[in-house]
Amino acid sequence: RAGELSIKTLRTMLYPFDTFASFLHQNGVIDENPFLKTKKPIVDDVPYTTRIPDAEDCDNILCAASRAGDDMFLIFALALRMGLSVSEICDLRTSQVADYDGKYVLRFPVPGNEDRYCVVPDDMTNAVIRYLPMAGNEYFFVNRSQKKLTIHALEKRVRKIMAAAGDGCDKYSLKDLRNRAIYQMIHDGAKVEEVSRYLGLSSMRIGTY
Repeated sequence: RAGELSIKTLRTMLYPFDTFASFLHQNGVIDENPFLKTKKPIVDDVPYTTRIPDAEDCDNILCAASRAGDDMFLIFALALRMGLSVSEICDLRTSQVADYDGKYVLRFPVPGNEDRYCVVPDDMTNAVIRYLPMAGNEYFFVNRSQKKLTIHALEKRVRKIMAAAGDGCDKYSLKDLRNRAIYQMIHDGAKVEEVSRYLGLSSMRIGTY
């Protein structure tokens, strides 16, 4: 259909090129990702930042999560403080959680590339320690039957906790908490490319924050 190309469509078309350029840069094929210096078309309605909870909402949500148990508090903290996705949380294996002299690190395998390492913030260390006795033999987060916690089961529990947080927090999801984490990293001064490597997302998507 003939017509003017929308800005959103243009950003979508540029996305795979930026991702491929990041891959080439990380593997030493090119010196830098040229898309980092390319001015991106601006979209007034940025989808990733439309539902970012503020500081007060985050406090209420974490308080509600802590009342639900050590497992849910840690899950919510991983999304809000480290920017982990729902699938990364549910797929996290116990073998990916390592203790280096009291500093916990999460290791995420990246097919065809070096593993991605995420250091757990110091203020989350106690949350990890409290949960360790509950961790499964294979998967880190498990249900009462010691089986892997599914995304469906987790999202169901998340909805209850968000509702318990009150003050309109029932509109939020773990994805929104992840958006808050990314937004905070960028606005605290982290470079787009650093956040991109840390989270395994394209620099173009990170740039929307």
